[in-house]
Amino acid sequence: MSKPARAIDDTACGLSDMQAEAVRAQLARILDHALFSDTTRMKRFLTYVVEEAIAGRGARLKGYTIGLEVFDKPSDFDSQTDTIVRVQASQLRRRLDLYYADAGESDPIRLTIPKGRYAPRFEVRSPRTQQGDSSVDDDAEASGEERGLSRPGLAVVTFVDDTGPSDSAFFAKGLTAEIISALVQFRHIRVIAQHPDVPGEVVAASLSTIDMTRDVQFVLSGNVRRSADVFRVVATLSAADTGQVLYRETFDRVYAPDTVFELQESIASNVAAAVAAPFGQINRHNRRLNSGRRQSISAYEAVLRFYEMGLGPSREDAASLLHDIEVITDASPNFSTGFAIRSMLNSYMCTQCIPPGSPDHFLVNARGLAQKAMSIDPMNSMAYFAAFQALHHSGDVRAGEQMAQKAMTLNPNDYAMLAYFALTRAAMGDVETAAAYDASARRLVTSPPAWFDAASLLIDFVGKDYEGVIARIGEIKPSSPVHLIMLKIACLGLTDEIESGIKTFQRVSDGASTYAQEAMRMLQFWQVDRVIEAMIIEGWSRLGLMAGPDVTAQ
Repeated sequence: MSKPARAIDDTACGLSDMQAEAVRAQLARILDHALFSDTTRMKRFLTYVVEEAIAGRGARLKGYTIGLEVFDKPSDFDSQTDTIVRVQASQLRRRLDLYYADAGESDPIRLTIPKGRYAPRFEVRSPRTQQGDSSVDDDAEASGEERGLSRPGLAVVTFVDDTGPSDSAFFAKGLTAEIISALVQFRHIRVIAQHPDVPGEVVAASLSTIDMTRDVQFVLSGNVRRSADVFRVVATLSAADTGQVLYRETFDRVYAPDTVFELQESIASNVAAAVAAPFGQINRHNRRLNSGRRQSISAYEAVLRFYEMGLGPSREDAASLLHDIEVITDASPNFSTGFAIRSMLNSYMCTQCIPPGSPDHFLVNARGLAQKAMSIDPMNSMAYFAAFQALHHSGDVRAGEQMAQKAMTLNPNDYAMLAYFALTRAAMGDVETAAAYDASARRLVTSPPAWFDAASLLIDFVGKDYEGVIARIGEIKPSSPVHLIMLKIACLGLTDEIESGIKTFQRVSDGASTYAQEAMRMLQFWQVDRVIEAMIIEGWSRLGLMAGPDVTAQ
């Protein structure tokens, strides 16, 4: 079995001669690519920071020294007021993302410059990943896992500038690079960045050609038009085989020279999330195509089922998928996302199912599986998402928050992660933080699943807007998310709607005599604030649901 991807130590002691030789060979491959052929200064920048890291001086790389050594700035250079280093570093990160999205996908070393620092990071790729071992499962993901083509392929066609003779073409190209950088964070989708050079006006007629030559199922294209100080961006996602438009969004944004990067990043985040996130258009389209296919499922289909389960969860669905994903990960031991999903399913079984099963067993499993997912692929945001859930629900809130922040740093466009973090903060009574993360999630999604509303509903509940919560939740069914069921029943009790509350309880409890006890038991796994817990218990008590050891409606 191959070794997982690992980071080369870039601390103050520097690299060994063998490591330095491998990193320099990778640097040469990158600099030899067409992405760097037109920029001597960018080559100089990358070479300088790599050599400093090799020598063990990576931690001392600062904007000031780079300004002097790379950009020939005078000794009184102020990196806070002169932004050349930060701007060029951002451009360098984009080019590296473009390189590794296509030409460098199988390179033995991945070289990155994390945001917020100038010291590069060197990640050794799995030899199995580099060489394409034909014996591995072709349904697993790339980068530290077995590579295969079952993940959907997305070609990004450079956005076209329709403004006419102007200097705004740079915006279209820069926006395309930002979108690619955002898309490559979603590991279950293959991004083809070096796409065929197809003029924007004939993209639809050329989709079948792209499909045949690059194994692409989807094409993202767009247009940019500038009028005075306003940019209009139209992004379109199409099915490669039929040309069917699956998504089209128009963005009108005010332009200013000092906000151009923020403008591009904002639009790119929205487009990437709408297209590639768990509940995005690509996965929705594939869920429809794969509906009913449940035998010999591939790794990608398992990922789809996991997202689908989030739209309408049940214990049976979770248990069935948990069994299937165990089979897949047994056959594909380097499938990081598979182990992350197994971890989250274990957390799910005791935090979102009534009865919650064996919490100690499930949460211990969840922690171990998340750790395995992170060790296989240290850059997989879903692995850290899984670790966050396992740790938080086990009561290690501080460590869980650290994992959440890591996940959101690796993939800031994962609105499911943002929404889940908002939910945990709301349950703990931190409504201000919850509201901020809830707003961030909603900026990235137009049609979220029902559970996304949980954070804002809890915020309203804390504010004692019980009638508003009842109205927003609407009709409760046995398949509704457990936390929404609990919240609505509590609100019905607190507003003295006794008959309606009891009927709702009976509809979801299916006559189980200990349903209410098991529901209250789940509050501990969510680390619910004591004040909120008392409010929920009071609401249920008014309905006569907390009257004795056998908790039943009176």
